[in-house]
Amino acid sequence: MLIVVPCDFTPVVDTAFQYVACLEKFHPVIDVHLLHVVEKAQSAPEAEAELARIAERYSSTSSLKVKPVVCEGAIATEIPGYAEEVHADLIIMGIHETKGLAKLFASKAVRVVIDSNIPFLVVQNPPQDANPFDRILMPLGALGIEKGTFEWAVRNAKLYGSHIFVFTEPYNDAQLISRRDGNILTMCKVFDANAIKYTVIPSDKTDSFKNNLIEFAKEKEIDMLLIMITQGLKPMMNSTDQQLMSNPLGLPVLCINPSMIS
Repeated sequence: MLIVVPCDFTPVVDTAFQYVACLEKFHPVIDVHLLHVVEKAQSAPEAEAELARIAERYSSTSSLKVKPVVCEGAIATEIPGYAEEVHADLIIMGIHETKGLAKLFASKAVRVVIDSNIPFLVVQNPPQDANPFDRILMPLGALGIEKGTFEWAVRNAKLYGSHIFVFTEPYNDAQLISRRDGNILTMCKVFDANAIKYTVIPSDKTDSFKNNLIEFAKEKEIDMLLIMITQGLKPMMNSTDQQLMSNPLGLPVLCINPSMIS
């Protein structure tokens, strides 16, 4: 398994590596590319030296093979671009808490995730469970692209023995209800065909689906959220995607992009 871990030389990188460590028992060999992006080439030598020290520290305290990599450019394009170039299986990126003005605009995390063709695990806090993929919560609404999460839910359930909790969005519009129910029917067929453990939970509150989702996650001690990025080509101000990535519970969020759907 090849994992890319973006590194900005802050403690969130340690958080990302704790998730990597959780995956060691499921994958006999894990290669990690520790990636730092510089804006100017003249910054590269200093970054390379620091990155090499960090990579050596992680390698010496685990069985992981950690390769330091420095790229020049913008993080929004270099991180997903590099991960795709090396055919990574997963990107695990620690993010900082968004406060003040940062909440008014799409965070850097959203900007990085938006164009990724590689699954992105966004993490805020250290894992609370030895298997952070054990109980996965997946919101499901009426959009056709949301069917793309089914494939990734199946993959994770098979790899990590996950139980998938599906929280369905409430609507007042008959057409949207019909589309949502069609998505649910398709999902059940896919999950049943693959013998996946799952539970469908209809949300009966229309005031704030996102808040109800988070409340359910807290009540059921969910380990991870699985979401389809739905905000389009440009990050939007205070989008639902951004709010879920920086959710108040600090849950990790596995982000799937429509471009990844076969």
